[in-house]
Amino acid sequence: MRRAKPDELTEDAKPVALLQLSESRLRELFPVEFSEVDPLAAPEPSIGSLVQLDSGPYAVVMYGNVTGQTEVSMSLPTQWLPFLREVPLMANEIVWTAKTSS
Repeated sequence: MRRAKPDELTEDAKPVALLQLSESRLRELFPVEFSEVDPLAAPEPSIGSLVQLDSGPYAVVMYGNVTGQTEVSMSLPTQWLPFLREVPLMANEIVWTAKTSS
């Protein structure tokens, strides 16, 4: 996994999952640099990063500093399964996922 440059994402990313994480767990799962998010782009003070998985897909990861809610957005919901193979989430960390039909 690596932090990608914003211009690398060439398709619209839509939310595919909502996670509940501590900041230390966020940094364990996503060992990349995060930046502050524009206050008008998120409902609470947040940090975010565009990451590229080792398998290729991109994910936008936005972490709410107050609630710990972490939104993961990807261009295709079907990319969620490759995401799970690379990001070892525990079941209780997943609050919501989009329908991922093949």
